[in-house]
Amino acid sequence: MSVDPDPTADDGDAVSPRADRLVVEDVVTGYGNHEIIHGVSARSHEGVTCIFGPNGSGKSTLIKAMGGKLPLWSGRKRMGDRDLTDANASDMVDAGIITVPQDGGLFPTMTVRENLLLGGHSVDDDDVVRRRIDDALDAFPVLSDKTAAQARALSGGQQMMLSFARAMVSGADVFLLDEPSAGLAPALVDDVMDQVQTLVDSGVQVVLVEQNVKTALRVADHVYILAQGRTQFDGPPADLAEEDELIELYLGIN
Repeated sequence: MSVDPDPTADDGDAVSPRADRLVVEDVVTGYGNHEIIHGVSARSHEGVTCIFGPNGSGKSTLIKAMGGKLPLWSGRKRMGDRDLTDANASDMVDAGIITVPQDGGLFPTMTVRENLLLGGHSVDDDDVVRRRIDDALDAFPVLSDKTAAQARALSGGQQMMLSFARAMVSGADVFLLDEPSAGLAPALVDDVMDQVQTLVDSGVQVVLVEQNVKTALRVADHVYILAQGRTQFDGPPADLAEEDELIELYLGIN
């Protein structure tokens, strides 16, 4: 078990050569006067980085801080060499980092295509937006014949596809997903993880907060476990499998 290693250290664990990796270091933050996160360090790894932990552990608070939706009280945040410590959510999108909220954040009375177009609202080149929409529809072909339908007419799984596809239109390099399977029927959870893998196959890095631990572990490339706002585990899933006591204590898996 390891706690809060230096995320920039060359420890031989397949550190990505990409310069655009999102890194947070020694983050302290919370709400009002209530400190939730106590000096946590993390980064987006190649593939899917999962953040697990019991209810109230600070998972969603951490991902909000990583995405600029919650200010850092102390610590640092960067994307490659670009300092983002004081960046807000809009700045983070400009830096190539996008957050998909738990409910997907769709506009239910707008059509699928209109929602996709909103994903490119910060892109000045219309040709680029159209090409990205085509790529997103190729990644999620179920949406291709529903572009004129209102988002609210889609099934729960299709709405999550649309949320992911819209985020792809932004051109982001890092996707922050806050419990994308929340509220969905259990039969759809596997589908959501397949969709997460589709995002990775498109070339992005994914940071995933998820309560469905067993299912999410199927796509995980790196795992952080939080408890009481502190890191309890930081490593690959293969190492986590050897931590039986940790898994049972913090994740309820036995």
